[in-house]
Parts: sequence; structure tokens; C-alpha cells
Amino acid sequence: MTAVTSDTAPAPAAVPTTAGPFAAARDRLERLLAERHAREGRPPLLGA
Repeated sequence: MTAVTSDTAPAPAAVPTTAGPFAAARDRLERLLAERHAREGRPPLLGA
């Protein structure tokens, strides 16, 4: 059995690799839209 070193250990994924540079902004906008729709009694826009 081999020891796991920092060279072979998978890096922890802080952000999903498919997120892209605008993921945080998109997530924030989706959350704000969901909150607004809930406040106004509208159905969810993005099927959440």
C-alpha cells in the first residue's frame, strides 16, 4: 500500500470546476430573484 502524499492526493474542491468565473454572481442573482418572487407571491422562476 502506498502512502498518499500531497502530490497524489486529490485537491479539495472549494468551487465546482464547472462553475466558471461568474458562478458567485449568478448564484447571488438566482438567490435574490428567488427571494423577490417568494416575497411577491410569485412562483419560482428557476424551478427551485
